[in-house]
Amino acid sequence: MLPLDKELLSQLVKRKIKTGDLEKPIVTVSIPSLEKPSAKVVVKGFIDSVPLLFEEKVSLKTEPFQCDYCMKLLSQYHEAVIQLRSKTKTKKALKPVLTQLLSLIESQKAKDSLAVVTEVREKKEGFDLKVGSKKAAYSAVRQLERGLGAETKASSTLRGVTKTGKEKRRFTFLLRV
Repeated sequence: MLPLDKELLSQLVKRKIKTGDLEKPIVTVSIPSLEKPSAKVVVKGFIDSVPLLFEEKVSLKTEPFQCDYCMKLLSQYHEAVIQLRSKTKTKKALKPVLTQLLSLIESQKAKDSLAVVTEVREKKEGFDLKVGSKKAAYSAVRQLERGLGAETKASSTLRGVTKTGKEKRRFTFLLRV
């Protein structure tokens, strides 16, 4: 959530004020404090050449909200699953690869807001990582494939169809190290 700024808040309040039939309206908004947000609104103008002055103190109510990306991530949304497995059947060798994989995905967060691992599950065979972004998962898997000489496989499952007829898929990447 963005921090409150007096100038931005006063501009928002100005946009909400309706001057109607007022000729040559001048609207000023002052916000004394951000701790308990309120605004002093002064409207000056003319109606049929008669000067008009209106002053009112207005209390402001702020409501927190979440962006779409944050809402998706909090609800465990994921577009891809990375299955990290070992060729030698030992999970001990997978721990450093898991750390490297997590940092590769996290490094893409600046370009892709969904580049976050929402869940890591330890399984008998290795680890399953749920990744918010398919592109981030694919990129991280490809980098490890080249760097470690790992074996990879990719598959997808149909998760639904949008109103426009576009297919929604969930991708699974196998990374065998």
